[in-house]
Amino acid sequence: MMAPSRQPRVPYRLRGRRVGTLTFRPFLAWFVASPVPGVRRAAEIVYRVRFWGPVWLWWPNAWGRWRHLRTAVDLTADQVAAARTLADNGVVVCRAHVDDPDVWTEAERLMACEPAASQIERGRAEGSKPFQVRTVRAPAILRLNDPLAKVVLDEHVLAIVSEYLGVWPRLKSFDLWCNLPSAPDCEAIYSQLWHRDYEDRRLVKLFVYLGETDEASGAFSYVIGSHPGGRLAGVEPARPLGGRVCEAGAVERHVDPQLLRVIAGAPGDLILADTAGLHRGGLTTTRRRVVLTATYGTAACVRPDEIVLDPHADLAALGARARFAVRAPTTAPNTRRH
Repeated sequence: MMAPSRQPRVPYRLRGRRVGTLTFRPFLAWFVASPVPGVRRAAEIVYRVRFWGPVWLWWPNAWGRWRHLRTAVDLTADQVAAARTLADNGVVVCRAHVDDPDVWTEAERLMACEPAASQIERGRAEGSKPFQVRTVRAPAILRLNDPLAKVVLDEHVLAIVSEYLGVWPRLKSFDLWCNLPSAPDCEAIYSQLWHRDYEDRRLVKLFVYLGETDEASGAFSYVIGSHPGGRLAGVEPARPLGGRVCEAGAVERHVDPQLLRVIAGAPGDLILADTAGLHRGGLTTTRRRVVLTATYGTAACVRPDEIVLDPHADLAALGARARFAVRAPTTAPNTRRH
């Protein structure tokens, strides 16, 4: 099972990757925030060069790219179709369905732990998003026998993400969110508004509904084709190391309403979306929305890791993509007795 939410934060130097994630982002962010226009401009150029296609693919992602090219032929027809839909639209509802009852048991356990339980009881979360209780606080101790970890490290899911990214992905974070009901007349704030993430050239997030979810209960919504390379990629573009949070109504003024997709679903439905595209969700006025979420980036991602692999984890049970995702050796350890 995952570590309790009240665990103390682990210093950056213990969070896994020491190069890029832990040094590049704070360094570049400091220059982006500089009051000197020339310094800010230089930082933006560095950011854009890092995420320029050939540099992004063959510099920080060279190893992940090579691994992907060697295994791309192993995909099933369903995986290829899901990756193609993700590339065309920026979002896909996978045919794979989560039905392990242990997932719901673990979700209930997490919501019953402190401090999540008290936040849910009083109807207000701590932190910058008063509507969203995060039951797994970073850094999450990733225990491989945990039912939630099994979902986010599933080889079927990782193969789809890999085919879309063009490189083997890295697991950057996972969490269980409980979105609390708001008043019917409340205004959308933060991630309830249309926004773009900025931490990678392509950034795939997984969402698994753990209850019936519709538009009134905060269903995930996406602007079809707003992902990098899509026909609406230029609408409300992200800023370097700042993303984009749109004003209410800004997207609706520029986009055909038919492309504003609300993805309602049943318990166990699994969604993959490139959140560098325009998306929103979590504004529920009827009931709590409980969703399992994970973020998959690449070696170029400037988002700090929010997971720590359990040092006692048995890696033999993991597939090659899963071992790569958690930065473990990509070949299984030799367990033969001599």
